[in-house]
Amino acid sequence: SLMSTGTYLPMSSPSTQKVKVVEGLKFNQAEKGNQYEVIRLVRITARVDMKIGSAITGKYRLKTVMLYDFNDRGSMWNPALNTSTTLNAPLVPGDAVIADAPVSVTLDEGGTEFTSKLSMFESAIADKTCLVVGLERSIDNGATWVDADTDGKPDVDYFKVLFAKKNASDVITPFDVVRNHRYEFTITGVNGNGFKEPEDAYKSVIAGMDVDIIDWDEANMNVVVTDGIHILSVTPGEITLPKDEVKYTDGFN
Repeated sequence: SLMSTGTYLPMSSPSTQKVKVVEGLKFNQAEKGNQYEVIRLVRITARVDMKIGSAITGKYRLKTVMLYDFNDRGSMWNPALNTSTTLNAPLVPGDAVIADAPVSVTLDEGGTEFTSKLSMFESAIADKTCLVVGLERSIDNGATWVDADTDGKPDVDYFKVLFAKKNASDVITPFDVVRNHRYEFTITGVNGNGFKEPEDAYKSVIAGMDVDIIDWDEANMNVVVTDGIHILSVTPGEITLPKDEVKYTDGFN
C-alpha cells in the first residue's frame, strides 16, 4: 500500500515518447520541436476516501482508517487500457503478496472527512481487502467526546467496512478495487457499538454501520497536453446543482 505523504503517486502511460518525471512532466524540446504531444496518464493505484454523513455529524467523527489484506505491489500497465479508457477488472501481478499487517492513517483532531490520504494497489474480490474505521462518539452533539476510562482521550470504537455494495434487498455484493478509481465511503448511520480493538473488528462480520459507496472512475480525467514548455492537465472536480431553477445572466460559459 502507498500512503499519500506529499510525494507523487505512481502513474503509467502507453506513450513511447521519452518522458522524464521531475517535478512534473518535461520533454526533450530538441526532439519535440513545437509539436503538441498528448500523453494519457493513468494512476496505477486506487484511492480511498471516507466521510461522515450529515445525519450523524456531531454524533460521530473519524479518528482512524486502517487498510487490511492489501496487495503489496501492482502492475505498471494494464493492456486493456490500450483499447479502452475504462477498466472494470484489476490486473494483480502474479508475485503480489497479501500484506501481513495493516496500514493506518490517523486524524490528529478527528473530523468528518478523510480524503487524499490513502492509496492502494488493485485488489480482486478473492483478496478480501477491507477497511477498519475508528470513530469517536459524542453524547452532546459534538460539545464533548466520550471518555469512559477518563484518560483524557476520547474513546474510539472500531468497525469493519467491506469493499462491497448493498442493494435494496440488503444483499451485499463485493467488488474489485481497480486502478485509477476513487472509492468514496460515506458513513450514514451507526446502529450499534463497535469494537474496542481494531483487530477484533477486522476478524468480525460486518455489523453496526450503514455505508454508502460511490465508485468514481477517473479514467477520463488524466490527459496531459504539453508543447514542450507549457503543461495543461485536467483534474476531477465536483459541483452541486440546486433542485430549483437558477438563471445566470453573465459570468458563465
